Amino acid sequence: MLAVRKMDHGPGHLSCENVPEPELKPGMVKLKIAYCGICGTDTHTYHGVESAFFPFHFPVTFGHEYSGEVIEIADDVTTLKVGDMVTARAVTGFCGNCEPCLTGRPGACVNHSATAGLDIDGAMSEYFCIEAGCCYKLPDTISAEEAAVTEPACVAVHACTELIDLKPYDTVMIMGAGPIGLLCLMAVKANGARAVMVDLSSAKFRLEKAGEIGADLVLESDKDNIPAEIRKFNGGKAADYCIDATGVAACLDTCILCTKKNGTIVEVGICDPKGITLKNFLLAILLEQRIQFSYGSVGNTWARTLDMMASGKMNVKQIITHTFPLTECQKAFDLNDGTNLKVLMHP
Repeated sequence: MLAVRKMDHGPGHLSCENVPEPELKPGMVKLKIAYCGICGTDTHTYHGVESAFFPFHFPVTFGHEYSGEVIEIADDVTTLKVGDMVTARAVTGFCGNCEPCLTGRPGACVNHSATAGLDIDGAMSEYFCIEAGCCYKLPDTISAEEAAVTEPACVAVHACTELIDLKPYDTVMIMGAGPIGLLCLMAVKANGARAVMVDLSSAKFRLEKAGEIGADLVLESDKDNIPAEIRKFNGGKAADYCIDATGVAACLDTCILCTKKNGTIVEVGICDPKGITLKNFLLAILLEQRIQFSYGSVGNTWARTLDMMASGKMNVKQIITHTFPLTECQKAFDLNDGTNLKVLMHP
C-alpha cells in the first residue's frame, strides 16, 4: 500500500512509499482511509523540529487526524461492523489501567501508549489498523472530509468548553488564526460568547476566514494596539479569557496584558521552551490570573465534538482549503504560503 513517510531525522526526507499493509490484531479494526489531515505536528516533524520529550524513530508514516471505512474486524470486536464510517483517536496502545487511562486521559498513559504518526506508523496511508475502542462511528450528517478534522476540533472543544467555565456574556480573545485558533473560535461562538481574533496582518486570508466564521472583532497584532482595542471593544474592560493557539512567547505576553484580574489564559499552542520569556509574569501575579494549559482531549470530548459538528454548531468544512492524493505529498507539505488552513491527504 502507499504511505506518506518521514524517512530520517532533519528537514525534509519526505517520501510516498510502498509498504506492507498493517496487520489486524485482536481488539482491532482495519480501516480503508478516506482522508487524513496534515497537522502542525506533522509539519514541524517534516521540517526537522524534534523534542527531547518526544523522541522520534524514523522511518515513520505520518497522520493522526483521519477518517475511514471499516473493512475488516478482529473476531473479538462487537462494537463495529464492516462498512461503518469512523474517525478515531490519535493515541493507541494505552494500558487502560493507570490513573490517566481510568480518568479518561489515555494520551497521558504512563505505561505504553503511542501516538499514531509519531511513535508508531500513522494513517496517512491507504489502510490503518486501530483498536475498536478508539473509534467513533460517524453521524450521517458528517462527511468523511469533515470527520478527518475531528481530532483537532476535539483539541479546541476541550480547551474552550471543558477546561474553562465559559458563559454567553464572556469576552474571549484568541491569538492565532490557524486551524486550531479558528476551531477554538467555533467552539467559543457555539457557547454564545463574544470572540476577538488576533493575528499578524500577513495572515490576511486567515483573518478574513475568522470574520466569516463569526469573530466579533478581528485585529492585526503588528498594526493594532491589542490591549487598547480589547478594552475599547469590551466597554473598557479586559477580556474574561484569552486563548493562545500559537505557542509563541510574545503572544502569551500579550494575553497577560489583555486578560482581566482573576481572568484565565488558556495555553493551547505547544511552544518552544527556549522561547518562553513571560516578561509580564509579575503583572500576571498582581492580577491573580490563571494560566490553564490544555493538551489534546479526553474520551468524552469526542462524542461532544461530533455532536457539535453534526448539529452545525461547528462547521469544520470552513477551514478545509486543500486536498491532495498521497502521491502529491511533497506539494501538500510545502504548501505554507498563508492561503491554506487544513490540508487533507487521500489515497
